[in-house]
Amino acid sequence: MLVYQQNDKLILLKAIPRRWLDDGEEINVENQPTEYGVLNFNVRSHLKNGFIEMILDKPKQTIPGDIAIRFRHPQGHKILAVELNGKTWDDFQNNYVYLSNSSDKRVKIKVIFYQ
Repeated sequence: MLVYQQNDKLILLKAIPRRWLDDGEEINVENQPTEYGVLNFNVRSHLKNGFIEMILDKPKQTIPGDIAIRFRHPQGHKILAVELNGKTWDDFQNNYVYLSNSSDKRVKIKVIFYQ
């Protein structure tokens, strides 16, 4: 499942096979309708270099809850750090990155994993 709405939040990449995030893989979603408008995103795995990156165009309408994005490392490694638009982002837990406090409509997320 690539995009899932639960109550007032959007959950991305919740139930994708781990192999979809193997090094070199890419996921591209365009013009995905949601209750809050259309969203687009592109995910690229650079796991040989220890990270996965995502460019997300959020819906135009403000989402009352979080956008939660699940980044499951294919080998089960945990998230070490997250950058949002090149700056440290601390709102992550387990396999999820949360965008509850970001007002930017386009964000670049870099998820760095323990090796």
